[in-house]
Amino acid sequence: MVNISGEVIGVNVAVFTTSRGSERIGFSVPVNETKRLLQKLLKGEEVLEKLIGIEVQDVNRALAEYFELKKPEGVLIVKIIQSGAGEEAGFRPEDIIVKFDEKKILNTLDFLKCVLDTGIGEKVKVKIIRNGLTHTLKLKISGKIIKSEELSKEEKIVELELLPEKKQAVNLFETWRGLKVMEITEEFASNFSLEDKGGVIVTEIAVNSPAEKSGIRVNDIILQINTNKIETITDYYQAVSLSAGNTLIKTNRGYLMVNE
Repeated sequence: MVNISGEVIGVNVAVFTTSRGSERIGFSVPVNETKRLLQKLLKGEEVLEKLIGIEVQDVNRALAEYFELKKPEGVLIVKIIQSGAGEEAGFRPEDIIVKFDEKKILNTLDFLKCVLDTGIGEKVKVKIIRNGLTHTLKLKISGKIIKSEELSKEEKIVELELLPEKKQAVNLFETWRGLKVMEITEEFASNFSLEDKGGVIVTEIAVNSPAEKSGIRVNDIILQINTNKIETITDYYQAVSLSAGNTLIKTNRGYLMVNE
């Protein structure tokens, strides 16, 4: 990051985006702090990276209605990293964080700012809503040693592409709210280096259907429908047969609401 005079004033370290397009918010480390970190690395000293062990998303109006919140505020926990700080603190998927160290959390941007302002090793009180009840958990910000060789690594984002039609599984399922899915086969998982073969993958979405309006995309992997975990195409069939009204869907990208 440079100023209008071309002087370096910071180094980009994180980008927040609700899509993979050009609309992003960047976060940077001030250049003086970067110099201190660089000197440590050059001397062979350890540098720590903050870890909280959870993945979150914004709470939109549809999700707020499903979880019976007064307003679409806070962040919804999508995933808990095994043996991470979040798991040790007692967080669960579908917890909604509304306060972090007494600071109100309106969205993921607020949450990220609070985490960045908290030091490694610090313990903070986090207020959550779980099943309609308010709880307060204590989270200790943990750290990971960053090695100098890791600084040159770039995060790789892989977009899934459907296998050619002749290689697709034959168990395509009937349309539900505009969705067609197929089971994740061994071949598909191997082709796209998927560690977890659970869930079903979206292969087709009808135009103007409830599924399309919800924001689900082709190639999304459906992992949960309401409270029902989806491992196989049979799980999917059973879950959709039981669903009525607006339905909560968990995908590999987060939670969505599919209206009836």
